[in-house]
Amino acid sequence: MEYMNALVKACTSEKVARAYYQYLLRPMKVKHFQKERPQTEYYYEVVARNLPPIDRFLSFVCINKRIRTSTLFDNPNEDDKESEEYGAHTLYVSFVDWCKERTWIHVITSTSFGTKIGVITKSLEEAIVKPPRKRDGCHYIVYFEKLEYYLRTNNRFD
Repeated sequence: MEYMNALVKACTSEKVARAYYQYLLRPMKVKHFQKERPQTEYYYEVVARNLPPIDRFLSFVCINKRIRTSTLFDNPNEDDKESEEYGAHTLYVSFVDWCKERTWIHVITSTSFGTKIGVITKSLEEAIVKPPRKRDGCHYIVYFEKLEYYLRTNNRFD
C-alpha cells in the first residue's frame, strides 16, 4: 500500500508527468515494424477481419476448387482436381460477380487485380502459374493446394 501510494503521488507530480510526456514524444527506433511487431491472437483476428476481397475470393477458389458459385459449373469430379486453367478476363469477371453476390462494392480494377495475381505468380510456391500468352489473352493455372498454402503462410486465408 505504501509503495502504491508513493507511486501514485510521484506520477501526479508535474515534474514526473512532464518527463513522462517528453519520453513519449521521443521517436521510436524500429527499423522493420511489420517484422518486429508482436503477433498476438488479437493481431491475427484483426488481420482476418480486414482481408481484402481478392484474398477472400482466392480462399473461396481454394476451398471450392472453382471460380464460380453457380451450379451450372458443378462437376462431380471436382474434388479430385489439383489445378485449373482460367483466362485472365474470366478470372477477373468471376471475382467481380463473386463480390456482387455478397453485395460488396467492387473497388478493384482489372489492372490492379492482374497486378495482385502477378505477385502470387512470382512467389516461390508456384500457387498460380502464368503460362506463355495465348491467342485469346493471358491465362493462369491455379494450383488449389499450393494457393491455400501460400495464403495461409502469408496470413491471408479466409
